[in-house]
Amino acid sequence: MKTTQLIVRGMHCVNCAKTAERMLSKVRGVQEAHVDFTTGKARVIHDASVAVSALADAVADAGYEAVQEDEQDSDSEDPALQKERKNLIIAWLIASPLMLNMISMNIWHFMIIPMRYDAIVSVIGSLAVLISAGRSVLNATFFSFKTRIFTMDSLIGIGSIAALLSGILNLLSFPIENFSVISAMIIAINSTGNYLKLKTTKKAGDAVKKLANLSAKMSHKIIQGTIVDIPSKLLVPGDIVLVKPGETIPSDGVIIKGNTTIDESLATGESIPVSKGEGCNVIGGTINQVGAIEVQIEKTGSDTFIAGVIRLIEQAQASKIPIQQLADKVTNVFVPVILILSVISFAFWLIFPEVGWKIVDSFRGLFPWLSGRMSPLSMALFSSIATLVIACPCALGLATPTALMVGIGMGAKKGILIRKGEAIQTIKDSTIVVFDKTGTITHGKPEVIDCVSFDERELFITSLLLEKNSEHSLARTIVQYSYNSLLSNFSSKEAFEENGRIIKDATIGGKLNVFEKVDFNKLFFN
Repeated sequence: MKTTQLIVRGMHCVNCAKTAERMLSKVRGVQEAHVDFTTGKARVIHDASVAVSALADAVADAGYEAVQEDEQDSDSEDPALQKERKNLIIAWLIASPLMLNMISMNIWHFMIIPMRYDAIVSVIGSLAVLISAGRSVLNATFFSFKTRIFTMDSLIGIGSIAALLSGILNLLSFPIENFSVISAMIIAINSTGNYLKLKTTKKAGDAVKKLANLSAKMSHKIIQGTIVDIPSKLLVPGDIVLVKPGETIPSDGVIIKGNTTIDESLATGESIPVSKGEGCNVIGGTINQVGAIEVQIEKTGSDTFIAGVIRLIEQAQASKIPIQQLADKVTNVFVPVILILSVISFAFWLIFPEVGWKIVDSFRGLFPWLSGRMSPLSMALFSSIATLVIACPCALGLATPTALMVGIGMGAKKGILIRKGEAIQTIKDSTIVVFDKTGTITHGKPEVIDCVSFDERELFITSLLLEKNSEHSLARTIVQYSYNSLLSNFSSKEAFEENGRIIKDATIGGKLNVFEKVDFNKLFFN
């Protein structure tokens, strides 16, 4: 069996993800398919004989676009976000004047667009919005009838088309009100919602994506004794790179020359650097502390340790926790129920218009624009459209997976890697927590908390002199503590400049020997 990761574009709700998931599951040779709307990714387990193009075609049959994850440029902006921003701008540029004209006519009885042109302008404008910014909605609606799997886009699409048709029929002198402006309004508001959802989910995933950027962007590759700087993503197994002190190791490999200490807290949680020599394995993204080393690359790309961590986190983000099962059951039947209610609403106004108007009359004081009466057919269409477009199951279906994604992403940002999503839900019932190492519950860096000495000033000066050139984390901690302790002895800048002159040299393990006095700042910061 083989696992393929796909980027799915064009999804607008959780039901969209379920539609793509079902179509992938129907492909011959696919054992399991899971599509997560919050991350926009599909994970498919299938026979090795199944081509990626077959999986992409299955997603296309559902009305969406799929590309293999490796083809997605992580540094570029999400194409789906670019497309939705463009739709948002187009929709509001055209819909705004139409909406303003409708509002001014119903509330202030003043029309921005002359009456004789109002119908034709609203129909043309709404049609332009629908076929440009609303094209993805129309496609999703078409494919929902083809696959008989209805999504939120189906509700938006049916309502928008019905509203536009009312305007066209009105122009053709049919006895029906012109609701075409509602079509443009629906698409504009829907585009706004889609854009905000994409921005939210993208921001929620940024913390995890930052893990992929921990490795060095550039590497010092050694080619026949010459050092050439190349992008780390171009490295292949077998390449030899030079890693200088303070630099990040570009990818997983083994040290073939040199000795050093490496900060591996990223992988192990341990704050103390680990001594490494020839033959020792190193992890991409960890930091070389002291000596220059030559590393032979063994793993790159998706095979590295960091890539494995990212996969585990993304799988946890896409996993379904117990509480989500109830939400999924509701969203599965939500759209069909709304479609049925829309038909019932249409039939009610067509058969019992007087009963409906009595209900409307009781609310006229609250809504001044409810003036006059429409024909039973017009009111039936109006109420049916309103029922379709006001319903949105996304809030229910999206809340839990988005919260899960944000929670796991924030954990990753703070160094807490969560492998199973259900842990977030079950941890609230925990009464005892067991930690396997102190680095898990500390700052992640060593800290001096106290010292015992007959002459603290002598101790601090000696510590500074002995450790100031060391790159070891314990040495840095001692230097910082000694410096802060000495600095606290001076109550003002003048006192520091006057009295803050210390010895330049000292014998290791012996008493302090004064050779000459030097400026405190120059000694430690220049």
